[in-house]
Order: sequence, then C-alpha cells, then structure tokens
Amino acid sequence: MKIESKIKLSEGVWSESGSVFVRGHTYYEQEYVDSAGIIKYIQDVESAEELSSLLEEFNGFYSVVIDHDDKTMVASDRMRTGPVLYSTTDEQLLITDDCGWILSEIGKQNRSALSEVEYERCRLVTGSNTLYEGISQLQSGEVVVINKSTGEVSHHQHHVHTTSSEEYDGEDIEQKFETKLERAFDRLTRAAAGRQIVVPLSGGYDSRLIALMLKKSGYENVLTYSDKSSGSGDADLAEEVADNIGLPWTTVELTHSDWHSFYNSEKWCEYFERASYLGSLPQPTHVLTLEKLLDRGEISQDAIIVPGHSALDTMKATPPKLEGQTELNLGELTDQIISQHFKYNTHVQIPENQLSDRVSDSIQENTSNSPTSSVEAFERWRLKERRTKLIVNGNRAFDFVGLNWWIPLEDKELYEFWKMVPMEEKRHRSFYEDYIEELYREIGNVDKEESSQISDDNYKAIIADLIRDYPIWPFAKRMYGRWTKSKARHKYVKKFKLYDIYQKDARFGIISEEELKASYNGQNYIFYSILAEDTLDKFLFN
Repeated sequence: MKIESKIKLSEGVWSESGSVFVRGHTYYEQEYVDSAGIIKYIQDVESAEELSSLLEEFNGFYSVVIDHDDKTMVASDRMRTGPVLYSTTDEQLLITDDCGWILSEIGKQNRSALSEVEYERCRLVTGSNTLYEGISQLQSGEVVVINKSTGEVSHHQHHVHTTSSEEYDGEDIEQKFETKLERAFDRLTRAAAGRQIVVPLSGGYDSRLIALMLKKSGYENVLTYSDKSSGSGDADLAEEVADNIGLPWTTVELTHSDWHSFYNSEKWCEYFERASYLGSLPQPTHVLTLEKLLDRGEISQDAIIVPGHSALDTMKATPPKLEGQTELNLGELTDQIISQHFKYNTHVQIPENQLSDRVSDSIQENTSNSPTSSVEAFERWRLKERRTKLIVNGNRAFDFVGLNWWIPLEDKELYEFWKMVPMEEKRHRSFYEDYIEELYREIGNVDKEESSQISDDNYKAIIADLIRDYPIWPFAKRMYGRWTKSKARHKYVKKFKLYDIYQKDARFGIISEEELKASYNGQNYIFYSILAEDTLDKFLFN
C-alpha cells in the first residue's frame, strides 16, 4: 500500500514548485542562488547520492523537500538552519515545520522521558529524536529518504564534521584568514544586493567583527541593534562600538508588562510551534524588539538580518584531556558533554547509560562516519547538537517576523579554513580576537584598552580560557562546580539575589516574582531553565 504525503510548510519562508519545496539561499558555482533557483537545480534529482553530491557544492543556508511518487527526500545544510519535522504511519507521511500541525495530525503519541530530560538539562533533544516518540527531526548535513511503498526511512550525510590532520603555518595564518573573511563578506553583500543589512550587535567579538567588516567593505545600508530584555551590559557596549565605527544603532525599551502580554498571547504559542519546540527550546528574546523596530520603520521589510553565529569557535572549549585520544571512550565523552552542555535545571537527574546511547548515535559511532578521535567526537556532537539546535535555531525569530537572513561567519570557506588552524590558536582564538581588536582600533580610532573591551557576561568564559591549560584548572573548575551546586549558594541567591535578577531581566515578565521564587531550584541559567520546564508544562502536559 502506497503511503501518501501530506506536507505543510510555512508560507513566506518556503518556496514551492510542484512537488519541490525550498527555503533559504546559497552560492553555487560562484553565483548567488535564491530559493526559486535552488528548486531548478534539485527538481529532477532522483537519489540521495545525487542530491548529496549537489548539496556538497552549495555554500549557503537552506532546507529542501522533494516529494516524488515513489519516495520523498528531505535535506538540510551543514548547520540545519531550517528545521523540518517528519512522521510516518502505514498510510501517511507528514512533513512540516509546524509543531502544532503535526501533533494535531498524528493524534495522541507517547512522550519520550529521556527527551524530556535532555530538554530540561540541555534545552534540546539530540539526534533525530524529539519530545514525542512518533515524530523525528531533520539533522544537520542530512538527507532523509522515505520509501513510499515500504515506509522505510534511510539516513544519508552530505556533510559530516571532521577534524584535519593538516595545519596552516602560524606565520601566514592571519593573511589567509583575512583573504577568506573578505570573500565571505563579498558573498554577503552580493546576496544583500543593496538591501538593508541589520546586525544584532552584542558585547562580544563575533557580531563586532560583522559590523567592522561591513564598515570596511563600504556597504552603506547598515543598521545595528541590541536587544535589552535580559538586562545585560551588552547594549551599552554595543552602542559605543557602533558609534565609534560610524554605524547607526538602535534598541527598544521593553518591560515586564510587554513580556507578560507576549507570553499570554496567541503569538507566543504560534512562535513556539513554528520555532521547532519539539526538538529544541525556542529563543523568544528578539521577537518583540524586531517587531517594534519593524513597526517604527527602522528595519525595512526586505532587510536581511546578519547574526554573529560563528564557525570560528570550534575547539574553544574542547576538554584538553580528550586531546591525543584516538580510541574513543564513550563514557568519558558523555561525562564531558554533560559537564559542559547539560547545565540547566541541574536538579533533574540524567540516566547516563541511556544518554550515552544517544551520544553514540549522534556522533555516528561504529559507522563509516565514525569519529577518528575523542576531540573529533566531542566537536561533532557540539556542532551537530548545541550549535545547530540551540544557537542557530535562534534564527526562528527572524523567520517569525518575516525577515530574511545570512550567516557570514558560518560561510563554508571560513569553516574549512578554521579546521586547519593550529590547535592552540583555535583553543584560545588569540589571533582571531587580536585581528578584531586591531581592526577596531583602525576603523574606530580607539586605543588598545578600549578595543579589547567586551561584555561583562563573557568574563567568566575568558577567565576559564586563560587558566584551562594550567594545573589550577581542574581544582578551580571543581570548586566552582561545588559552589554552584551547593545549598549555601541556593539559599544565598534566593534570599539576596533573586529580586534583583527578576527586576533586571524583563523576560521574567512571563511569570510573577512569587512564581520565580517557587520555581527556583538553584539553577545557574535561571531564565532558560525555567522556560524549558514551563514549555514542557504549557505545551505537553495540558
């Protein structure tokens, strides 16, 4: 019996021609190709192998669905920048980017207890799993083929993250980087084609580099903005950077009341359903700011958003103890992943044996793509899971308000360059950050001290980077970990800090101060920890 396809993809995000659906845009053979152009290249593709070979040549951000009579193929770019959900039964194949729609179509399904633990502890569900056992999510660099005669689902990879045994000579690394960076930004400006480029400017290095490169390129139609909802020091520093380099900057003052109204509106549910909450916790932070800037006419309707998501952080936090290990120890790898990335809602217990199985599946252990080292395995998991589903999925806010986007620091050429950067340079990003500071001094006419200023929120990570390779690191990490998990810290924060935390961060308008106190269980990352638990309750348990 032939399985029938039922496909629902967001209007205004996806282009459609017959039985082919595409979102996004790319470069192919040095030419810019929009979604309609991608359709022309893929519409006659018949096999996963043929599609994989074509996608390997793309340099951009896209997802595709090709619905043939005998099979359906679903594929994503290297970072799966556009999530897709799918579900098969004996009679029907469902494909969508709308969580609410697929749940209404399949009816009652069993929730996955392990997925719920991942969601609360890591803000995402790993692999092709989702919060429901009968629904799967497309993975990064993947081609999924569903046979309509048998219902069989097969998985293929057109991209797998690997490390490189070859390294650049340290003496000419900066020149190589600058050349590739300039080419990446040439691709950005060609894709923008005169449209307004909007940069979400934080207090960190990556978005600053984007602003500097746009100024250096001479592209004139640029706006920078900062979201102030969280109450961090990013906005003040970002405004200063924008002023120094001569780019316009703006923001929106948001209140607890604004967030309360957002949370209690249909818009909140619509955003979460379209932001793939079944596979990763959506980031609602930029939605209100972008809507208000669009309403005020500061952002053009045809603008292209350029966030600072970056391929240039691989190895930044890879545990040194994994280096040199060619034989993979799955238990140790899982422990390291939990230590770095399962940092939310730490009161929730993790079934480590079950999680190890998912880690093994995610890194494709014991397959033809099995990682060749512990470092490669760790970085593959981090890129495939955390960066794809937690960082890059933040782009759903741009989709939701109807804006296009491009990620220049995820450019394929930059990604391939970074793989060959010497280990120590990757770990500390020293040449990278030195380059940005020097460019800031040149363009912004600032001194050395000012060029190195970053947001206070990043200082803990910087201190960790500075001492990570020294004998004191294990002790410092252990002591900090004990303090963050201690009852003393829990009581101290609840009694003396929680009020200030609530007042400073407008996003806590989604709950009352009393509800925050009741929900607080010693979490380090309070807003997203509570949001993860609240999302499970709001969407799954009711």
